Amino acid sequence: MGKGAARRADAAADKQADIANRQLDIGEALLKAAEPARIQAQNTYMGLSKGNVPGIEKYVAPQTNLMSMQFAQAKRAVEQMPPGGARDAAMRDLNLQMSRAKSDILTGGVAEGTTRLASMGWGGTQAGVGAYGQASSGYGNIANMYSQQASATRQALGGLASTVGGLGAGFMPG
Repeated sequence: MGKGAARRADAAADKQADIANRQLDIGEALLKAAEPARIQAQNTYMGLSKGNVPGIEKYVAPQTNLMSMQFAQAKRAVEQMPPGGARDAAMRDLNLQMSRAKSDILTGGVAEGTTRLASMGWGGTQAGVGAYGQASSGYGNIANMYSQQASATRQALGGLASTVGGLGAGFMPG
């Protein structure tokens, strides 16, 4: 391999190293830029998964409001019933169903918080590993380029040595 080819191989390897460094920098910058939102969401979901009742109630408020509207309509229908045992039983059943539905919604908020927290942790891990993996691949390409360059240099030197050796044999007095 001549000096020009070696310079071109070095320049290509330097460009590859620059690309790998940029990939690593971009990955780190993206993770850093997303960090405040990720931390806020993680704190929210961590609170939910730990059973932070005010936080859970805020989180599930849309579902709770929908449930309340549905049960309010059902309650009005029960109140329209004629007084008596059937109406009292229907009201009692309705209250039990409403308590169960609210409990299910709150429990679902805890489960959802835990699921989302796990998903965020896994997603963040994958993003970080992906950025490092891409950079690592770039560095591997550079190492391969240098290995090929070294192999070509060895072959060239081996060929030169055999040529020089052959030339020397022709000049030996016999």
